[in-house]
Amino acid sequence: MDMEHEDAAVSYLSYDEYVLFDEDGNRLVSRDYEVPVENSDFLFVHSPEFFAVENGVLVLPGETENYMRQEVVAEVTKKISRNMLKAIWKNHSRSKYFTAFDASHVRTNADGKVKFRGVSIVRSQSAGELKEHTTENLLSVCTIISNMFNGNLPDDFANLLSLIKKGTNMDIYHIHAALVPLINYDSLFIELYDHIFDVLDKVKFREILAELKKLPYVQNWKTTVQDNDLLNITYSFNDGGSSYDVPVHKVNPNKKAKPTCLNKDQNLALEKLGLKREKGQADLYKNQIDLLEAMYFLMFLRNRIAHRMEPFKDWIEADANGEGGRDAYDPQGSALVTHLRFPLVLAFMQEQLLEKNELWRLPIANYF
Repeated sequence: MDMEHEDAAVSYLSYDEYVLFDEDGNRLVSRDYEVPVENSDFLFVHSPEFFAVENGVLVLPGETENYMRQEVVAEVTKKISRNMLKAIWKNHSRSKYFTAFDASHVRTNADGKVKFRGVSIVRSQSAGELKEHTTENLLSVCTIISNMFNGNLPDDFANLLSLIKKGTNMDIYHIHAALVPLINYDSLFIELYDHIFDVLDKVKFREILAELKKLPYVQNWKTTVQDNDLLNITYSFNDGGSSYDVPVHKVNPNKKAKPTCLNKDQNLALEKLGLKREKGQADLYKNQIDLLEAMYFLMFLRNRIAHRMEPFKDWIEADANGEGGRDAYDPQGSALVTHLRFPLVLAFMQEQLLEKNELWRLPIANYF
């Protein structure tokens, strides 16, 4: 039951002046000094402070193609976006909503704290009223976020706004992958990966792989990772990357007869998918190859995290010796160059688990 007083102060409203009490019961008067989000110069698209920056643009670690530089979403931008969405979610959970607002009503600071100023919180009288005004609130936040990027939204933020506009379950908005701090990307990936590979039944597992294959970069992911030293070393570690190849029949030029059954590696690959060779099947089918390619892609992303320290002795020593620069190794750098290449993977995994009513079994909020 919602026991909150109608006029009780909430953390996401801005007040000219409000009174708190210390542990001894003494009155403490506080004021809000946040600035309007539309006038803030410390947010939007910046380079994270823990990476090298040249002329205000991030120098990505390990890049081999023209030593790639790219703008990256600032962590504070994620926090501001999340806090706006979380405030609406909290209101909705209490059958409440904000009166109409735009960017001029949103106050923020360099820590990503958000407060709404000049708006009121209203308790709805019906489910229809709550849905209507909550939708208006969410669309206002979409506009604010879009303007923060001058309309040039990163893929994962575009995915988030698309979900909001489609009216997808709003419980996911403030825990969407686009808003996850960079330092937690890898941990969240492992959480989602383990559930997909080890908990789901094989039918749902294959359904997710089939959908994953539709992402634009899955088809050529091997070429993409080889353009970065960090990722290429992980990819080629031990076997030159052959462990990510779909198994095929070995060609023997001295034999003209075609294979009449699957080889051992092909059978093992099907077993990972929860499939068995069909009677008379002499080679892998196209749909099976597609599933395996998607599976190996996710396995590479998992191995990059789980085994990322093994191949990087020289990189780590360079960093320890203060040489830094391109040869320096940093787990967050590895996470960043991976995310920029495959920006929708985390969001995709979240959305797939949401559709299968599995996402709520995972502690996603712990990654914020």
